[in-house]
Amino acid sequence: MADVAVAIGPGSTAETVSIAQGDRVVVRVGETPTTGYRWQFDLPGDLLSVDADEYRPGGAAPGAAGERVVALHATRPGHGTLTLRLARAWEGEPARTVRLAVTVRGD
Repeated sequence: MADVAVAIGPGSTAETVSIAQGDRVVVRVGETPTTGYRWQFDLPGDLLSVDADEYRPGGAAPGAAGERVVALHATRPGHGTLTLRLARAWEGEPARTVRLAVTVRGD
C-alpha cells in the first residue's frame, strides 16, 4: 500500500490524482476551525473510504490556523470526483470549493 499526498493550496480549484486500488490519497488543507469554517468532503460513491481524519494545530496560540489531514483508501477501480467544500455549517454557500478528479487503477 502506498500513500499519494495531495496538498490543496490557497489558489487551488481543481486537482487530479491517479492511484492503484488499495493505495491511499492523503489530502492536506489549511483550516481554522475557530472561524467556523471547516472542510467538508463529498466522497465519490464507494470509490474511496475514509481511513483517518485529523486536525493538526499550527501553534499553541488560541485560534491559530492549522492543517486538516484526511487519508482516503481506494476501495475499487474506477473514476470519480472528490469535492471539498470550505463552509460554515450554518451558511448555505461554501466560501470555497475544490474538486479532485480521482482515477483508481485495478493494477
